[in-house]
Amino acid sequence: MEWRPYASCCHRQALAVDSAFCGECGRLLLRCMAFQECMSLVTPGGACPMCVAPALSLEKGATMRSQVGRRLAIPFVLRNASGAGRPLRVDAIVARDGSGEVPVPLPWEEIDAQSERGFTVETAPLEQAGTRALDIVATLASRYKGREERYAFGASVTIGIDTAEPTQIVQNINLSGAQFATGGMVHAPVANRQTADREPVASRERTALAFERAERFEIPLGIRGYRNGNLRVPRSVEFAFPGFPDSERPAKGATIGQRGVLACGRAGRQYDAEHNPLPSDLALRVHDPRTGEVDERAAVFISRHHFDLLVMNDRLHVVPRGSNGLEVNGQRLTIGGVHQLDDGAEIVPIPGHRERLALKIRFRAALGIVETIEIAREPAAGP
Repeated sequence: MEWRPYASCCHRQALAVDSAFCGECGRLLLRCMAFQECMSLVTPGGACPMCVAPALSLEKGATMRSQVGRRLAIPFVLRNASGAGRPLRVDAIVARDGSGEVPVPLPWEEIDAQSERGFTVETAPLEQAGTRALDIVATLASRYKGREERYAFGASVTIGIDTAEPTQIVQNINLSGAQFATGGMVHAPVANRQTADREPVASRERTALAFERAERFEIPLGIRGYRNGNLRVPRSVEFAFPGFPDSERPAKGATIGQRGVLACGRAGRQYDAEHNPLPSDLALRVHDPRTGEVDERAAVFISRHHFDLLVMNDRLHVVPRGSNGLEVNGQRLTIGGVHQLDDGAEIVPIPGHRERLALKIRFRAALGIVETIEIAREPAAGP
């Protein structure tokens, strides 16, 4: 589904948590996974502005100039400016200077909201005079009730590198009025031409840096998206359900909706306060291949809420919920775990019995973005 930037009405309408679309303008509403706390909408692949708000600064006393052959130890400060009170997990920080990547050792891994932590980046020996860009790339994560969204953020600073040549000595010879024949004096004072701009100067105060989302590192580093195929699954991805009867599937073009998941199970799709208070988005039924009728004996092996499908870190995931188990690509999964699904994955709701019901995952992508995820039922059932 094509996503459009939010209008002012969208934020008001999002407070009605049972709505997937703005009731005034019709825009798709994508809520943060921690919406109950931050009350924030998010873009299809963006970070929540309330939960993920890091800021990076050069610490007071930082020196950004040195000489060839020496190293620099540069102090930084990372601040968590979350307005929603969310802690920020720091999975890794690396420094890149064009000659390689150096992990920054960290004795800590989390920053509380409105708090900060310091770290130091030590460069390799500076081999050539001139200037060098030093890039800082941090992998940051926000967690909420068993879910996690991870992002790469980056900043760049410039290091000045001077030659290690000795101090230049300049002699000024004053010949005015000298009488060499009579043994006149020559005045030759020594001047130091070491200019002020070559002297390392420590900063007197903190310097805020432009610390921005660094998307181009996310797929290669395995932070978001799929390395295989260089693909991203946005939160706005549409779903299609070939092989499912109309009564058991959402309409073509469905999204993860207001709950942020597709709930799959034996429960019907129609809400009923007494008999079906938690309906499924996708109903899972085993049909008799001869009659097409629902096989009630096999139905007991599928829980009313069997599993959830969700989009997290620009990837599709499955979360088993039912006590009867779930099988993905031949592997039995545990209840509550979050498991990544790749293009071509196969979900078997009744482990060991794929002939009764299997779901095949297929990605339909263009320009690196998965636009549609097909959940194909095998064997196909009636209309």
